[in-house]
Amino acid sequence: MQNGISESGPRTQLESWGAALALKPYLHAIADPTRLSMLHELAQAGEHQVLELARLLGLSQPLASWHLRILKQAGLVSTRRLGRQVLCRLNRERLSECKAQFDALINL
Repeated sequence: MQNGISESGPRTQLESWGAALALKPYLHAIADPTRLSMLHELAQAGEHQVLELARLLGLSQPLASWHLRILKQAGLVSTRRLGRQVLCRLNRERLSECKAQFDALINL
């Protein structure tokens, strides 16, 4: 113990800070109601064409693609091309990982 601070105290805080930083893309992605709606639609349907998802949510295709890009950066959505169509799918495994990390971070 040095200056009243135990060896494990600052390390635990640093680990928590690192865990919080690792979750930042996930938290940013789910912070927007439109992106939450996209995740909900993908969870229900399994896979959607980008244009179909945009139509369902009342978005323009560029705005839907912008939101999907943020979800992809967080690893929550993956896309694949089928001819000229772009299909997107929820990455359930990554979503479960992020939820578990968040629960661990706040001690649930």
